[in-house]
Amino acid sequence: MLYPPLSQQNLPLAALETLKMPDSSPVVGPSCPLVGEPLPNPADLAASAPGGAWLVGTVRKESPLPATVAVAWPSVPPIVRLAAQDWRARIPDPPSYNSDGDEYQEVLQVKRWFETTSQHLGLGYPYGMFPKRALRPSDTQYVSILRACPFLTQKLVPPLRWILFSFRQWATVRGEKKRRDIPPPAWVFSATRVHRFYGYARKDANGLAGRLIYTPSARRFLALQERMISALVSGVPASDEQAKHIVDATFPDHIRLPLLQAAESEARAFNMSIDARIKSGGWVW
Repeated sequence: MLYPPLSQQNLPLAALETLKMPDSSPVVGPSCPLVGEPLPNPADLAASAPGGAWLVGTVRKESPLPATVAVAWPSVPPIVRLAAQDWRARIPDPPSYNSDGDEYQEVLQVKRWFETTSQHLGLGYPYGMFPKRALRPSDTQYVSILRACPFLTQKLVPPLRWILFSFRQWATVRGEKKRRDIPPPAWVFSATRVHRFYGYARKDANGLAGRLIYTPSARRFLALQERMISALVSGVPASDEQAKHIVDATFPDHIRLPLLQAAESEARAFNMSIDARIKSGGWVW
């Protein structure tokens, strides 16, 4: 079965909402330009509608092309699996404490995670929990963090995950009247608690896990690639010329290559934004 060129089909690129992604969620249509959409606030991603332009996904959401079709004809372009690309958009796992890094900077980063967690949970800035001046290695908070975090890293528990676990545990043990209290850092990073509860924190991810993000151009790329795959599988081209006709009609190079470049550009910009926010102690999960 041969397909007419895109210009002669009833499904122009401006109406991609009728296409389906491998996860069956619709692709955004005319209201969403092909490229150049602004990067969203990572905090808004989880609340995005299933048909939104940004999609949280996994490797399992991408459909493979049968090997017989992939290698049969030279005109069939390489099948791109965006989830496997080094430049894919992603929200990484919470960073671990780096025992080989700059000790002071690593401790300050954990302090920022403590402050960010308090604000993220609606408890406000943790005034009085750390000295108003710059933190010093002789401070009890510094010593507590320094003793706890290398052990947590050894047990595969990122400091941020431990802090969030501790805040929630504190809320349950303090009772209803004091539930909005902020736990003191000495309690959060107590060696006794760390050794007793690290296993619970490791099992309870609290939503703090890395994940892939399909950008607008990536979703369009996958949708059109999926259509090309379906056409090749159902069309059963008997020659390279027939395979080329199907490819040109469903996903020609003048659309495929710019869209792939746009997906790469969006992913790189998104990742740089995410990395900068994490480094400054921002909450992206």
